[in-house]
Amino acid sequence: MKTCIYALLLVTTASFTFANFKNESIDRMPSKFDHFDSTMVIHLYHGGGMHYSSKDIYIRFDSCIRVDMLQGKDRVTKFAMTLEMRSNVFSILVKNNVEYIKQKEKSSFANDKATKSICIEINGKKDLYFSSGSSTEIAEKSAADFNKIWEELEKFSLKNP
Repeated sequence: MKTCIYALLLVTTASFTFANFKNESIDRMPSKFDHFDSTMVIHLYHGGGMHYSSKDIYIRFDSCIRVDMLQGKDRVTKFAMTLEMRSNVFSILVKNNVEYIKQKEKSSFANDKATKSICIEINGKKDLYFSSGSSTEIAEKSAADFNKIWEELEKFSLKNP
């Protein structure tokens, strides 16, 4: 009986040790997805607050659609996605640790703060969602990754093949 308890304790301890082990020299693949799924939609949003404008960027398997709204007028740009482009987008997500980004509730509420968000949907369901706005903010340790993903994907959406 003691042997079974010690063996169970050893296996449990080893499992936690290996689960928490992070080797920075190895590229980690997020466990939630391992490729750019044909149902995947990456939605970036920035808007609200005191300025009447917004950016909506939709990166899908087959297309990238960008809607820039200024004073109620939309300017839409779009282009078709290639295998190389999908690979580029996916690598941006992976190298910037998208799966590990955390957000937290703010202690106070700012009515006029703009919102910046990243949402990844797979099969029509929100798989990952991060938002920095009036009531939530990105955790301090995740802010650099969140901003890097947003900037690189926005830059990607401005490319016209």
